[in-house]
Amino acid sequence: MPDAAVLDVPLSLDRRVLAALEAAARGGGDSSCRDLLAQLPAASRSSARGVVLGAGYSLWHASWPVPVPPSMGWLIEPGRVRRLTWQPRLRVIGGQPHLECLLDTPAPSRRLSIAVLTERQQLRLIRLGAPAPVSGLGALLARTGGEAGAARAVGDWLRALKPFLPGAPDAARALLEAERLHRRPAAAAGGDPRGAAPDQPFGIGIDYALPLPDGSVVVKGWLRDPLAMLAGLTATTAFGTSVEVACHTHPDPARPGQRLLFGRSQPTRDPGTGTHLTLAARLAGGHRVELVPPQPPLSASDQRDLLLRSIPVEALSGPGGAALLDGGLAPALAALQAAHRQGPRVAAVRRIGDPPTRPAWSVIVPLYRNLRFLRHQAAAFALDRSLAAAELVYVLDSPEQAEQLEHMLLGLHRAFGIAAQLVVHTRNFGFASAINSGVAASTGSRLLLLNSDVIPLAEPTAWLPRLQRHLDRTDNGVVGAKLLFDDDSLQHAGLHWALDEQGEWYNRHYHKGYPRDHAPACRSRSVPAVTGACLAVRRASFDQVGGICEDYVIGDYEDSDFCLKIRAAGGDCRYAADVELYHMERQSIREHAAYHRTAACHYNRRLHHGRWASAIAGIEAAFARSPAR
Repeated sequence: MPDAAVLDVPLSLDRRVLAALEAAARGGGDSSCRDLLAQLPAASRSSARGVVLGAGYSLWHASWPVPVPPSMGWLIEPGRVRRLTWQPRLRVIGGQPHLECLLDTPAPSRRLSIAVLTERQQLRLIRLGAPAPVSGLGALLARTGGEAGAARAVGDWLRALKPFLPGAPDAARALLEAERLHRRPAAAAGGDPRGAAPDQPFGIGIDYALPLPDGSVVVKGWLRDPLAMLAGLTATTAFGTSVEVACHTHPDPARPGQRLLFGRSQPTRDPGTGTHLTLAARLAGGHRVELVPPQPPLSASDQRDLLLRSIPVEALSGPGGAALLDGGLAPALAALQAAHRQGPRVAAVRRIGDPPTRPAWSVIVPLYRNLRFLRHQAAAFALDRSLAAAELVYVLDSPEQAEQLEHMLLGLHRAFGIAAQLVVHTRNFGFASAINSGVAASTGSRLLLLNSDVIPLAEPTAWLPRLQRHLDRTDNGVVGAKLLFDDDSLQHAGLHWALDEQGEWYNRHYHKGYPRDHAPACRSRSVPAVTGACLAVRRASFDQVGGICEDYVIGDYEDSDFCLKIRAAGGDCRYAADVELYHMERQSIREHAAYHRTAACHYNRRLHHGRWASAIAGIEAAFARSPAR
């Protein structure tokens, strides 16, 4: 596109045009002004080069024949003439003068022109051509001054715009965007955000982009965008389908000045897990930044664990945490958890010794990684003759330990005569799945769900018959025991709920940390719920409510959920104060890398609250006057 043509108008015509322009700008008619403009030579009607900046602003650039600064300017539009909002600027680049002008007109077109008066009272006329998008700003300015000159030109305009930012936010945003991308495009397209200068107004990076089993896409990364330049994020699948990613941001606790970027798209019809994605960030001024994330993990399980580890728990526990969960994290985790549960579950079932043929009890012990307390638990079982008639079922949720565990159980059988059944999972499915697998492999009419870090006291024995007496007093209910820390302080005397700072119900244990003989904990009673670390239930009741819910990730809140299902089915939850066991608490779950210091607990709490908030409020109100509190 040719540069603007500039014409020196004879003095007499110059004065007449100037007077007509001023009269028209004050509200007078513009017909005389247009008549005078029509007398100008055709050479003055050449087009200037310009770019659109956001909504309603444009930047124009033209060569200037003499190094004389402009003093004022007018915009000549169809039907009116007005003074320019911003003074045109003279710039000398490479020894040649150039004119730059910022306009605040909503729709630049070929029907516009600008008239500029120099400090020598000479009038210049420049006609405008069709502007280019803002992505051409760098090329426009570099055309005369090179790369360095272009960056300086944009920076100068940024400084000139500062007094007008409240009135021209789109123009300022577009100019800042152009400067950011033109000066340092590599930093805008990815890389380490800590390497970017703090005065650079835009940066984005993608840690991962996961195609989910339902065809949706989840994205996590970082964003530095104080001027809200990011207009949208688009993901394109390996099959060519493009989908808009709804983004949410949250302050990054680890990186001041930056925000966590998390987004999820609507489902597509493309296959999900295993495909690679490309992303494009659309900016408000018209730029498009291509982003290539790393290759995602192939399995839904690995994708779920990556998602859990990548969101700082500080971001979920503070203000905005619920919005971050609901805005994409929770639906993504739900989809991945559902996919994680699919596939063959039981790899092997092995018998150690001869289990009882018609047991009254089946004791289900889930195992994951931590086998340290198994020998202590088995020794306590061996000292209690009442357990000889119980069926013992171990469920190993870390199959890489199968040989080690089988060897250990064989040793315990030879030493104590303990018979057991070992169910080995194909991979880690989580606490709920382990319990359900163990129940499916068992035969007893009564079930005891028992953690591997729960150890009966040496005295008194016969704790299981006492637990049975409490269970026989309930109709379709559950019973929990008194659990102690290793210093004999209380770990569990029944479970109830309290509201956190965000208004969500979370699990609490009655009298936790109090002395073992604390009076309220020495009374058996009905309680809102009991822990799953030691929970007795009839098989018929377990089956009636569908077993332990497997929607929760890894292990947390399933026991509370199960008790609430029992209550919803008309059953009761009882606390047995005369049944005492030690509980080392959370010895196995802390071994799971995707649980410790990850989003799992927050996700489970949010899921639990969403399902049961109304029921919990009613139960808590009913127990409000309980002397157990």
